[in-house]
Amino acid sequence: MVFGQQLRNLDEKNRIALPPAFKNKLVEPLYLTIGFDGQADLRSEKEFEKFSAFLDQKNPFDAKIRQIKRQINSNTFEITLDKQGRITIPARIMQWIFAGEELGKEIYFVGAKDYVEIWSKSKFEALNEKVTPVGLEKLVEQAYNEK
Repeated sequence: MVFGQQLRNLDEKNRIALPPAFKNKLVEPLYLTIGFDGQADLRSEKEFEKFSAFLDQKNPFDAKIRQIKRQINSNTFEITLDKQGRITIPARIMQWIFAGEELGKEIYFVGAKDYVEIWSKSKFEALNEKVTPVGLEKLVEQAYNEK
């Protein structure tokens, strides 16, 4: 399982070192895809297969499901670590991570239990600023009280 967060810097070729705590938990090959909240998601092959299987269980006649699958599958890249433990983030994923802002060099790796989220520094910090202890309490109450 992958937990925690680490801020790292991209080099000029969009390569970034995977934090050792995360690298040791993920087995190659890795799959990098767009996430649902403006981040990218990095999954092991096993976790990506589970994620894909979940999507495959949905109604193929539903246009929304087809669009989600199309976006995920057309924006997924198989990633390998280089000898220095770095991954290269493809241009399409960089555009996704930095959508609505200038391309930057600071990236947060965020453990999401079964996979790693990759965020632009500004988006991740803005997201965290919105969450206060009281706000999180209300969010938890709402989530657990939904049917």
